[in-house]
Amino acid sequence: MNIRGNYKKCLIFFGTVITMFCLMASYNGTIFQEFLREQKNQLSKLFALRELPDSFFSNVHENITIVTAYWDLGTFRKGKKKQHTRHHYEKWASVFEMILNPVIVYTDSSVFQSNMENYRSKFTNKTMIYCVNRTKFWPFQLTEQIKAVFDQPNYPKFYPNTFVPEYSASQHMKFAVMLDAVQKNPFKTPLYSWLDVGYFRDIVDDKRYFRLIPPPGFDESRLGSNEISMKQQNTTASDIFKKNLVWVGGGMLIGTRDIFIKFESLYQKAVNYFLKQKIMNTDQQIIYAMYTDEGRSSLNPNVELQTYKYENCMSSTKNKWFYLGYLCRDIIKY
Repeated sequence: MNIRGNYKKCLIFFGTVITMFCLMASYNGTIFQEFLREQKNQLSKLFALRELPDSFFSNVHENITIVTAYWDLGTFRKGKKKQHTRHHYEKWASVFEMILNPVIVYTDSSVFQSNMENYRSKFTNKTMIYCVNRTKFWPFQLTEQIKAVFDQPNYPKFYPNTFVPEYSASQHMKFAVMLDAVQKNPFKTPLYSWLDVGYFRDIVDDKRYFRLIPPPGFDESRLGSNEISMKQQNTTASDIFKKNLVWVGGGMLIGTRDIFIKFESLYQKAVNYFLKQKIMNTDQQIIYAMYTDEGRSSLNPNVELQTYKYENCMSSTKNKWFYLGYLCRDIIKY
């Protein structure tokens, strides 16, 4: 077992303690409390490394490869009031420095590539980062067609889902890069998981290593997903797209290589089908519409979903959108 930098950490720790007592005497309570919180985060980060064996960093012990992506869309409006910026994604991505699973990253941003290389610097043997031209993948080749749908008179506006064509394309891209990743299959794991960059945004300050493991009762013949609301089987595709309805979230998916290969083909077929119907939104609406009576009749899906519905007693998050990820999160105790 390799203990890295203990002497240095002790010096930092005692220096921090002394500084804290000095500040206690000279600062007011509010400032001191803020200082304490910051020091707690910094010390947590330093001591998180204290006894983790080198093999955890260099060898693939996990049976799930995580695939994620960031496409630089600049700053855009999210919902009624929020703004998402590059800074948000850069901060959220810092969680990946604590994930033990092998990770494959796709991006068109050299800055994000550099950040991820830094976050994954301890896991170079189980990290692949591809900086690519996004227009080489089919979703970003459809932006003009998507824009034509959004530009229709009275087409409902949900920001950014039906307002920014590139955002819609970026949500379809997860399946295109998943196909690329599972075909490359660099880490030879039996399972793969799509994971949004910001999925674990609520624990960016939690400096405990963790890995993702299959959820309880996982069926490898299906694609695992996070149920958000009850599916209405007879809902029309038009209503799903134009009312921004959601059945399952797209932030995390889990499946075998074969399932992802089949699903990408089905999904691409669905995107083209709904574009011809002059309706479009994000992956969440595509997936919902695929599995309604109308979608099954038109698309004949050859992959079924296994949905996990939020249960408060089984989760460490109160956010149902992130339930599946926390269900799979296995914190390493050492």
